[in-house]
Amino acid sequence: MDIVDELIRVINTKRYNSITFFLNTIPIITTSFGKDRKATVLVNNMKEIRSYEVEFNGDIDTFVSDMYNILVYSGVDELIQTSKDPEVMFYSEPYLHGVISKDGITVELDEVNFDDRGEPNMVHKKYEINADVQLSGLTIPKITSVFAYLRLT
Repeated sequence: MDIVDELIRVINTKRYNSITFFLNTIPIITTSFGKDRKATVLVNNMKEIRSYEVEFNGDIDTFVSDMYNILVYSGVDELIQTSKDPEVMFYSEPYLHGVISKDGITVELDEVNFDDRGEPNMVHKKYEINADVQLSGLTIPKITSVFAYLRLT
């Protein structure tokens, strides 16, 4: 099972403009998606913060490769590999958060639906993608590529 395909099926909306990944409650990567098929990537390797720009041309594999190269070059991949915490959390506004662990990915979405009277009703959805996920710098670009695909195509 490919985690990219599963996440596209689960998320399936263009409303997320950015995604932030956390390691031990510290933000390590934030990717913001512009309207011009470009994404700005901020990386924090606990020593410095850097900014990069990557373009999404509709090819998920190329985007994942470009993102992975950024994470390796900036030292964030090494930070994830040497971390004692086996989980990375991610968050996106509005109402999406998830956890990446070696056992899979959990995505929680809160959606606002309106009843017959127009009153808002919050619906909480939780999806578990059970796959052998290696917590590495490659997993994060795959998840980010889903947001880029949904937002920039």
